[in-house]
Order: sequence, then structure tokens, then C-alpha cells
Amino acid sequence: LTPFKFKSLDQVKVPNVVGQTMASANQILTAAGFKVTFGASIATSIQSQDGKVAAQSPAAGQPAAKGETVTLTPFKFKG
Repeated sequence: LTPFKFKSLDQVKVPNVVGQTMASANQILTAAGFKVTFGASIATSIQSQDGKVAAQSPAAGQPAAKGETVTLTPFKFKG
């Protein structure tokens, strides 16, 4: 018999960082044990959203293994 490691034991819920600044989101996810990458930006006409997280993948609350990559999609103000 070979030992079997249950992947679910190594998983945690992905924190919700939508609406956070990119720097804050990166810090939260890194502290939770995830790697972070940045996707293409989404245009917004609301200047206060510029540089904030528009979306994340995997979504908040989804189980994911520590060390897994979370992709953040930022808003980019287009005035």
C-alpha cells in the first residue's frame, strides 16, 4: 500500500479581497499562504475604483491549497 495524502486537509478558503487595493489584497493573500498574479485590468469610469481589485480567481470562499496562485483583476480608471 502507498500512503495517500488527502488534498482537502491542505486546503483553506480563499479570502475575499474584491474592493481592496491591489497592495492590500496582495498582502492578505500572501499572509494566507497563496501566490498572487495579476490579470488584465477592467476599465471603470469611477475614479475611486482605480487600482482596486475588480475580481479574483479562485473566488472568495472557495477551497484552495496553500501555495496555489490567486489571480487578481484590477480596475483601471478611464476618465
